[in-house]
Amino acid sequence: VYLAGFLGMKGEPRLQGRPHRLCGTAWQHLRSPKASMGGRHGENHRTLLNEGEEAEMETFGYKTHGFRRALCIAGYILSCGILLLVFYWKPAWDVWANCVPCDLQEADVVLLRTTDEFHMYSWKKVTWISLSSLDYIRRDSAVVADESSLLNRVVRKPDLKVRCIQVQKIRYAWDLAASRFQKVGCKSPRTSSQACPNR
Repeated sequence: VYLAGFLGMKGEPRLQGRPHRLCGTAWQHLRSPKASMGGRHGENHRTLLNEGEEAEMETFGYKTHGFRRALCIAGYILSCGILLLVFYWKPAWDVWANCVPCDLQEADVVLLRTTDEFHMYSWKKVTWISLSSLDYIRRDSAVVADESSLLNRVVRKPDLKVRCIQVQKIRYAWDLAASRFQKVGCKSPRTSSQACPNR
């Protein structure tokens, strides 16, 4: 119960007896996963990745919280690494413990959940990729000027940066117009430090 209160967990562990009154909020999270993952943050906190495809997933926006992060580090030390091992096997708990919910456009961590019956969780760090060093971007300024192109929608101007997450070997960029992550390409050894935008 106390672990649930600290994590604000959304799982459904089998707790017996009446929860402690100090953990009332966490108990509500346990009883209503959807409400705790996006209810107070609206649709900007949650969206779908690969909508309609076999690999469809829900994405939730979270921002790392300094105080929560410090508590978790202390927990890693005091538990001799056991808490870190728990978070390894329960990635959603890791996010709920270290972060606070926010809109996806402000998130530095994205929690993913499959939409199948298994509801498997994983999380990804949001990274920024600079395209200013790519020669074809500078040569082909018409690509960026074309408002209908995906490249134009995912590149933040004037610094030419793209906000991305990588799921397995697929890279997704934040579509500024649609407010969602869009598939833009794949990561390979030759493009490990570059985006692969669809032109």
